[in-house]
Amino acid sequence: MIPDAATRPGGNSPLRKAGRLLLAARNTMIIAAITVVLCEVGLRAFNHVYPLPFFYSNSYNRFRVKPHVPFYGFELNSRGFNDVEFSIDKEPGVYRILGIGDSFAFGVVPYPFNYLTLIEQQLNAGGARFELINMGIPGTSPREYLAVLLHEGLELRPDMVLLSFFIGNDFTEARKVDRLYRYSYLASLGKYVLDLNTKLANFNLTTGSDYDDIGSLYTNASYVELGR
Repeated sequence: MIPDAATRPGGNSPLRKAGRLLLAARNTMIIAAITVVLCEVGLRAFNHVYPLPFFYSNSYNRFRVKPHVPFYGFELNSRGFNDVEFSIDKEPGVYRILGIGDSFAFGVVPYPFNYLTLIEQQLNAGGARFELINMGIPGTSPREYLAVLLHEGLELRPDMVLLSFFIGNDFTEARKVDRLYRYSYLASLGKYVLDLNTKLANFNLTTGSDYDDIGSLYTNASYVELGR
């Protein structure tokens, strides 16, 4: 008869138990590491085909909205800006202004209610001819504002640049050190899911729905924290 673990000498000794635990822990760590690597590779491949804004990128196009996407009943232009189509060459006698900024410039309101749209309307109400082009891109910061101006704005030969500067984070954004989790697509996805269930818990942004002027994109506590 072959003795079982209970009758074999040292079968249940603390040393053998520790060895089994170490073996199980090693196997668990190997499986977890393989899973993380496969998820990371899969997310990077998916993002290469279908880019998503919560994955890290140095380009200001990271948060750029796709062209011709409907936004509260208004179709974005061919560059993905929340504005009507515009040409590179401006008409004679027109004073051209570029509106550059982040989501405050792009707007989370319908096009007719965007403050840049309202400014353009009021300027033209005086009889002069003004063109205010909204080039706001959500999620950008001062370094991206400059990049937008250099790569896309200067060719429009503007007479003025109107910069929307958000005091909540634009003062500190330029010197902010990138958090390490941003370089992991899996960690970035986890952070996005966490924010979706905390900071954005009170708002459901559906561009096909009716606009609610008293709606809130952030919880009260998150908005106060953002504005500090």
